[in-house]
Amino acid sequence: MISEKTLIAILTFILFVASFNAVAAQKAQLHYLNDPAASISISPDELNRSIEEIINRREFTWRMPRERLKEKDEDYSGPFSMVIKWIGDLLQKGFKVVKGLIKKIVDWLIKLFPGKEPGTDPSNKDWIYSTRLFLVILLAFSGLLLGYIFWKTLKKRHPSVVKAVIETVVPTPDIEDDGVRADELRHFLK
Repeated sequence: MISEKTLIAILTFILFVASFNAVAAQKAQLHYLNDPAASISISPDELNRSIEEIINRREFTWRMPRERLKEKDEDYSGPFSMVIKWIGDLLQKGFKVVKGLIKKIVDWLIKLFPGKEPGTDPSNKDWIYSTRLFLVILLAFSGLLLGYIFWKTLKKRHPSVVKAVIETVVPTPDIEDDGVRADELRHFLK
């Protein structure tokens, strides 16, 4: 159990903290009431104008949502034009993606070949540059070889169409038959 002295010490501490907070709040209220800026009232129109002015400042414009202009119904010319517009948008997005990929590949290749820094010993860096050039050429050759193998594999899977020559089928003559002529046997013996 808690002794009497400990309980009295805890209650005294709680009363001291509570009275300190009450005194601080009363001082803040007196300071606010005595402040001349607090007693000035601003009209609602002036307050709205001031808020609009601050919101329209350049540093706050990026935080506001962007408004998208709705296309007018007058621009609607039919389902065919909508399909064409949709295909155009898809192609445009596809070209942007391809352009970004090409840019990334070019940047990667540029990073492989760093420029020679001025003031450095050229003989010290030449072997690194030559090794990187050899590796890039080897990588390009390997890519071409893999592409060729892939193309040949696809070509074997889908053989090209063979055109058949149409010829009349000559029936084989029956040698046992007495009505077989000699010119019929000539085609059979070829």
